Amino acid sequence: MASSVDLVMARGFGLLLLCLLVFSGCRQEPSVSRNPVAQGPPGGQPSTPPDDAQSRTFSFTGVVVYSDVEGGCFAIRAADGQSYTPIGLPDEVAVDGTRVRVVARLRPDRMSICMAGPLIEIVEIERF
Repeated sequence: MASSVDLVMARGFGLLLLCLLVFSGCRQEPSVSRNPVAQGPPGGQPSTPPDDAQSRTFSFTGVVVYSDVEGGCFAIRAADGQSYTPIGLPDEVAVDGTRVRVVARLRPDRMSICMAGPLIEIVEIERF
């Protein structure tokens, strides 16, 4: 005849198996997007369609503005009041108050701690 210790251990083992079966059925598979743009390429690098805003350039005039927030950030305030956070601002125009003509493209796939406005990649820039 089984002792009470053996009976307790057998019940404990049975309870453990039951829990494993119940909780393994609760596991959810990660959802997979059927849209290759939303899912992105292997390796986790962002992917954007060639037809989005990133592939188009736009031009504007504005003033380079320096802020010492977050260790120092440059922005370009356009004549219409919109501020942009530039990527690749050349040193020769990276001076607070410099008036510039800019050709740029939006970069929604990039991030910055500056948060002065949408990020733009500088294609062309000149003082005026």
